[in-house]
Amino acid sequence: MAPQTRNQSPAMGSTNGDEATTPAATAAGDVKLRRAHRKSRNGCKECKRRHVKCDETRPTCVNCATAERHCSYLDSLPASARSAVPAKRVLVAGGYSPAQSPGSTSAGGSQLPMLGNYSSASSPSITAVVNDFVTRSGESNEVLRPANGQFFTLDHLRLFRHLQIGMPTSIGEEKFLRPMLDMSMEAALGAPYLMDIMLSHAAMHLADTETDPARAEVYHQHAAQLQTRGLMLFNEAKEEVSEDTCIPMFLFSSTVGTQVLCETLRTNRDDFNAFLDQFAWYLSLHRGVSAVTGRSWHIIRQSGAKEFIDFLEARQPHAQVPEMDAVHRMLDQADLGPASLEACRAAAEVLRHAYAIYRSISERSSHQSSGVMAFGVRITTGFIDVLKQRRPEALVILAYYAVLLHWCRGYWVFCDAGQFMIRSISAHLGDYWSEWLAFPNSVLEDCQQQHAG
Repeated sequence: MAPQTRNQSPAMGSTNGDEATTPAATAAGDVKLRRAHRKSRNGCKECKRRHVKCDETRPTCVNCATAERHCSYLDSLPASARSAVPAKRVLVAGGYSPAQSPGSTSAGGSQLPMLGNYSSASSPSITAVVNDFVTRSGESNEVLRPANGQFFTLDHLRLFRHLQIGMPTSIGEEKFLRPMLDMSMEAALGAPYLMDIMLSHAAMHLADTETDPARAEVYHQHAAQLQTRGLMLFNEAKEEVSEDTCIPMFLFSSTVGTQVLCETLRTNRDDFNAFLDQFAWYLSLHRGVSAVTGRSWHIIRQSGAKEFIDFLEARQPHAQVPEMDAVHRMLDQADLGPASLEACRAAAEVLRHAYAIYRSISERSSHQSSGVMAFGVRITTGFIDVLKQRRPEALVILAYYAVLLHWCRGYWVFCDAGQFMIRSISAHLGDYWSEWLAFPNSVLEDCQQQHAG
């Protein structure tokens, strides 16, 4: 079904502060599970303020360390000891450390995987990501509790069937990608939180494609309720990354990231500044996938995704992407501070990988959205900060990312978002930056000419 026409007139205002902060999470509701959290009697003050569960790790809890916040536990230490507390880092298999650049080799000499074994110094834990998602969400939904006590119902079986064969962008029809779908289904059967989030994804697709508004609303409610229950079950499970849990946790966090991206791309079309704020928050959340992939990539790469991963790694570790030349020239001339410039260069490198992934997959499959998703997983917090500041260089890089969205517009999650972002960024920056936006705009023009012809 063709996407609905949306208002594409971006707001022309700009916020140019040094830093954009995330709105504080609101207090938990009475019985609304989307805002619920378990209290930590001895948790740090920051976790209590944010209404998230504190793991009570000393000298600084995991939530504060991964979110780069000041942990009140540090206040109990002598002043001389505080400076000696090292920043926490996400453990990475294969000897990789954040000091290495994307695409560099680990101590063991193996090439870093292209799909996500890249973690900056502050990759959030999955628990922190889910807690942030729960407290940030604006709507609350009661958890599903069928009258007959069944955990899954016939409606859920219909969604499961749709997930297997009904989604037009399902990877199930392609032999190349079929093992990944089989892996997902098998993992979901042993992890109820993953099953819920996958069924929620199927319901989101049905809500998006249903022509009857009443039925679409029913599917929307199914999607929201299943998502709520999946998040609740994940928090209750208190999963730690291990050989047994890494696959369902990886699939869960990836699917949550996709759902948040879908919602982000469809909202705030009449307020571009609000759209950018929401998109920056999405990037922060989706980076949580690297908390799983970094520590368990050696297991994930031997799973049902093995053929897919091996195919990518064999074809594009150092692939040239001529479209990115203009971005590099722009950064060579940029009037940015050292930290901001480094963040933008790192983002350009991540985007080069994303383009290379897109082109590699096109050799075997029409489902090339992995390139888009890889950008969200691998981007650094430094670039997110520059984007929050509305620096033109960051917006230009985002326009090149939007080209990937436009190329993958047949995927129901993306639809016309690439076109919206390119046009909005061009209008926001004006003629002065048109030289650096020539390629993204030419992609739209070529598409229009093809349709006109």
